[in-house]
Amino acid sequence: MMKILFLVGIAVLMSGCTTTKESAYNGKYMEYQLFTGDITGKQKIVNEIYRVRLFFGLSLPNGGAVSLYDWEMFQNEQISQAFKGYNIVDSTGFYKGKPERSKIATFIVEKKDLLTLKELAKSYAQEFQQESVMMVVIPVLEWSFIE
Repeated sequence: MMKILFLVGIAVLMSGCTTTKESAYNGKYMEYQLFTGDITGKQKIVNEIYRVRLFFGLSLPNGGAVSLYDWEMFQNEQISQAFKGYNIVDSTGFYKGKPERSKIATFIVEKKDLLTLKELAKSYAQEFQQESVMMVVIPVLEWSFIE
C-alpha cells in the first residue's frame, strides 16, 4: 500500500513539472507569442524577435587599424542614430589564422530591423575597406527587463 501511495505521490509531483507550449504573462496564457518591453514597463506582443551580432574587424587591409576615434565616430554617427539600445564588446577575432582586434555589437531587434543592420555592416565594410562584416542572426524566444 505504501508503495502505491508513493507512486501516486510521485505521479502528482511529476504532473506539476510538465511544460506546455504556453507561457504565462500577468496571469494570462498566450500561445506562441513573444513579448518585448522597454524600460518604461510598456510591453507589446510581437511575432519575431532576433538577437543579431555584428563582428567588426579593426585591421585595415594595407596595414594599420581603424582608430578608436574612427570607431567612435562610426558608432555615434551610424549605429547610435539607427538604434536606441545595443551592446558593444571588445574582442580578438581571427581572420585567415591571424589575430585581429574587433568589436562585437549585439542588438535585440524585430524582423523589420534586419535590413538596417545589413546596411550598417555594408557601410562599415565600405568605409574601412573590409572584405566583410560577419552578421549572426538568432531567433529570441523571450526577453525582458528583470527588476
